[in-house]
Amino acid sequence: MGGTGVLPRKLVDYIQHNGGVIKTGTRITGVDPVEKSVTDDAGNRYNYSQMVWAADLYRLYELINSDVIESSQGQAIK
Repeated sequence: MGGTGVLPRKLVDYIQHNGGVIKTGTRITGVDPVEKSVTDDAGNRYNYSQMVWAADLYRLYELINSDVIESSQGQAIK
């Protein structure tokens, strides 16, 4: 009911109701999947337990520091 415009509003309501914070206008410049954190262009670091990436997937891959990702043998992947 209400068309596709209702979905984002409901998602925002759900996130905020469950203690989440949505930071609009924030440019993410780094992603560390090992530490489960992202860094913005002001140098602020945000930790997460689960991340929903709703932006350009290729940009996500560019932002991940592959030096911190370890292989199953415990060696950094280059």
